[in-house]
Amino acid sequence: MKPTIIFTKAKCEACIACLKACPMNAIVIDNGRVKIEANRCINCIHCLEKCPDHALITHGSSLDTIKDYAYPICLVPSSLLHHYQNNDDIKKLFAAIKKLGFKEVISLSAFEAAAYHYFQTESKPRIASFCPVVKRVVKYDYPTLLEYLSKTDYPSEIAASYLRHKRKDKDLGIFLLAECSAKLSLAKHPYENYQYEVDHALAIRDIFPAIKACLSDESLDVVINQDGFYSANMASYPKCERYLLGDGLEKAFDVLEKLEFKRLEKFDHYVLFACFNGCPGGDLLWGNPYSCQNNYRYIMTERMEDKDIDPLNPRVEKDEVIKATFKERIAFFEEVSKVLKTLPGYDCAACGYPGCRYLAEAIVKKEASRDHCRLLKTEDKIDEDK
Repeated sequence: MKPTIIFTKAKCEACIACLKACPMNAIVIDNGRVKIEANRCINCIHCLEKCPDHALITHGSSLDTIKDYAYPICLVPSSLLHHYQNNDDIKKLFAAIKKLGFKEVISLSAFEAAAYHYFQTESKPRIASFCPVVKRVVKYDYPTLLEYLSKTDYPSEIAASYLRHKRKDKDLGIFLLAECSAKLSLAKHPYENYQYEVDHALAIRDIFPAIKACLSDESLDVVINQDGFYSANMASYPKCERYLLGDGLEKAFDVLEKLEFKRLEKFDHYVLFACFNGCPGGDLLWGNPYSCQNNYRYIMTERMEDKDIDPLNPRVEKDEVIKATFKERIAFFEEVSKVLKTLPGYDCAACGYPGCRYLAEAIVKKEASRDHCRLLKTEDKIDEDK
């Protein structure tokens, strides 16, 4: 999966703020240029938020690509609907989106509900994987927990597969309105992630002016599935006694670490979001997650089920990693600790990594060597001169 974050060298002042902000050691600086490692980046956009020079950007496909398809369909996530206080405004929103050139505008709530219902039936313990950021964190930093990831697919993919089956006779172009930068990657374009059924991801923030220009008193009927709609928002998520809900990347890391060391065994399901308040806190939405915490109380929803919807993930991700045992993880940490003791410990980032521990991990993984440390090279040079 290609990262959605793009580096623009012209604006970069080499302040290393992005390198320090990355929680996954996915950024290195080589010859003054920021390099984002695709096999480590989780698209959390921490680097983008910390960059004072706006040298890092994300973007989705353009609305112009709608014209490339005879029958374009737009998928609207429930996270966007949580920013409204009544159904009439939601119906006007759907009508405005359709005016952009779509043949159909479809709520993802029924497909979100299918994923939620299947997730409940899976063997325990189970980690919800509806957030691509959390899923990638598990893959890269907690491989012992891979077997606990839910087997459900992303709701956008469940919907795309369903629609391609139901609309076989049409030249479909399936467009996802993405509420966060991470979900821009869940489509074939613009980041060439061809393993997905969705054709294009549109950043909601980018097309907001076009939607606003099309708003009128016209409305489009939309049925909102209650369970799917509620599952998008931390405040409205269906509560169960043995569910652990967590929002925010730091909390997700903390839960995963405790789960890996078997310190949270009292729970059956772990539902984790990288954004505050869940998906309504996505960085590509207008408004703010505080204002929509209680909006779900004012939206009329329906309980329904479509047995033709298949929530399972049939794909093998291209960046799938090999599962690791707990014993292998401990051995890895021991090797990292040994290497770390040989490094200066100043965390100066002169090596291009955010700190000595990150460099030690890269050395153990054979992605770097001790020669990356400039302080050690200087000391070696002094010893040679003596």
